Amino acid sequence: MTEKWKPIKGFENIYEISNLGNVKSLSRITNNQHEEYETTEKMLSPAKDRGGYLYVYLTGKNQKAKFMYIHRFVAIHFVGNLEEKNFVNHKDGNKINNVFSNLEWVSKSENTKHAYSNNLMGVGINLMLGEKNKSSKLTEKEVLEIRELHKQGMNCLTISKQYSVNNSTIDRILKRITWKHI
Repeated sequence: MTEKWKPIKGFENIYEISNLGNVKSLSRITNNQHEEYETTEKMLSPAKDRGGYLYVYLTGKNQKAKFMYIHRFVAIHFVGNLEEKNFVNHKDGNKINNVFSNLEWVSKSENTKHAYSNNLMGVGINLMLGEKNKSSKLTEKEVLEIRELHKQGMNCLTISKQYSVNNSTIDRILKRITWKHI
């Protein structure tokens, strides 16, 4: 895939972004309060936020730094947004794969559905489903057993004692408030 570059909107003649997710500072003559000097073109090294997304800080002509998520700027410059959606989704679920063909504009609902269907929810924030959730006290097998015992007539209190969990936990399982994916 050929790398293509575009000026970053609002930072024209200062920075460019590529369709592969790279950001570079352009060579130019700039000045600080005391003197003019020439900067050479260089690739910026992105940092990673707590959620795993790559970002950089850009400094404009007014010397104010602007925080920029790379995936959003790749999407803004290289991915059409005809429906004017507000969220950028990584199709493969890899937050550092910012190649334009891996990005798509989605609604909040579509973004959440994609995350759940690809088991991406809670990476780093403990919202994983089922047994993958660190705070889960039950296995999928036990949840299925609980539902079967209730169908056979056992009450919630007895089941909760048998599995050493709170009565409300059993109630939420039976009402499919929790463990609704099985």
